[in-house]
Amino acid sequence: MSDEDELTRWCQKYPWFQGVYASDELPDPASLPPGSAIIVNYVDRDAGTTGHWCAILHVNDRTQRPAFFDSFAFQPDGLDQILQTRTHFTPWLERASKLAGHHGEYDYNHESLQCVEKDSCGHYSCWAIKVNCLPQNENGVLRHAWLPVWDGRSGCEHAERNIRR
Repeated sequence: MSDEDELTRWCQKYPWFQGVYASDELPDPASLPPGSAIIVNYVDRDAGTTGHWCAILHVNDRTQRPAFFDSFAFQPDGLDQILQTRTHFTPWLERASKLAGHHGEYDYNHESLQCVEKDSCGHYSCWAIKVNCLPQNENGVLRHAWLPVWDGRSGCEHAERNIRR
């Protein structure tokens, strides 16, 4: 399982990366530079455990809607019940979208990449930061930037081997 320091080290070379945040410490989207990306965790800072890492891309980008990446393909706040927490990713994304002129609309991935028994969500979130896009476009077509990790056909074991390289 990745921790905040490790994720920051891996992603700090990307100029759009603006940090790692617990669900109860999300920054004001208006304070982030255009085109920002962050990594977020489902668990509050004071919980004492690491929950599940996700990435949020294209914050304050006027040309692209904000995008929520989850390696299990849950929608924002979709793991709240399972992890017994209460996040506010959906209203945060809606606000970020409105601030950038996208009327509250945002994107999220629909395909699960991670195997359930694996703990590689931080690795996948960093890949999303690196390539700065969701795995598939709005028509469901796999983006070229994700091919080194996932081909859309081979299943999670193939993606797990590739994401840890």
